[in-house]
Amino acid sequence: MNTVRKTVTAAASVVLSGSLGLGLAIPAGADESDTVSVSGASVEALNESGFPTAAIDGGTVLTLKGSDFQAIKNGAGGIYVVFGWVSDTDGLSWAPSNGGQTGENYRYVPDAEDETNQGHSRYIAFEGSKTAAAANGGFIAEDGTWETELAMPSATFESMDRDGNPTDVDCLKDTCGVITFGAHGVKNGNNETFTPITFVADTTVDPADVVAEQAEEPIGDESEQPSESASEPADTHTQETGPNSSDSSQSGVEVEDTSSNNVPTIVGVGVGLLVIAGFAFWATKRRK
Repeated sequence: MNTVRKTVTAAASVVLSGSLGLGLAIPAGADESDTVSVSGASVEALNESGFPTAAIDGGTVLTLKGSDFQAIKNGAGGIYVVFGWVSDTDGLSWAPSNGGQTGENYRYVPDAEDETNQGHSRYIAFEGSKTAAAANGGFIAEDGTWETELAMPSATFESMDRDGNPTDVDCLKDTCGVITFGAHGVKNGNNETFTPITFVADTTVDPADVVAEQAEEPIGDESEQPSESASEPADTHTQETGPNSSDSSQSGVEVEDTSSNNVPTIVGVGVGLLVIAGFAFWATKRRK
């Protein structure tokens, strides 16, 4: 019984978990940037800036490099390389060799195989195949390697099932990626793979650097935190002067404490009275 093997590519994609902002539109799904395959086949997918990302609004062309695929010289068909969605990003239950059906277990951007092909799908033939003339993506070499280009649609696209019924796919909600499977009806589990691709706002930025910068940023802004002094009530030391003291304090008028200013006045009056009394006593004594 075959077991699913994840082959790590040098830069196949980035971590896919939740939403980080900073121009990144990262869907839920696989948590590793691995190609899922049975035989160890892998696909490297890089944009023109060298990153495994595609623009949200479309227009990105990825350079794909496959390795360790099964090459059958003079064999029938080859592989289809398409972009789309699979129901099992961590396994191969979606694959045709496991009974997977187009439109149900996997969906991809529809495209023609003739001269009207828009680059959303590629047919890569075995060397010596009778249908080699239709191979718009080249050939699988004897060592199992191949290289082609694939045009990415926007982050949302419309797919068709076998009966021609349309289905909308949103790659900002579900994990999408590069899918390979046997061409011309040939079911070959050795060449069935899925490689996740991330949609971003800026394909010239390394998403790994963005994630690292976000992880280093402090949570919140310390400058916005209230100071310790601001949280404490001010000590105004205003004097209360009866029932209306609250009104005067609310209006911003400070009441001056003048009780200490009365001391000199009282002393002066006392001295004056003593002088008058002494003068009167002296005058009385003199008349006698």
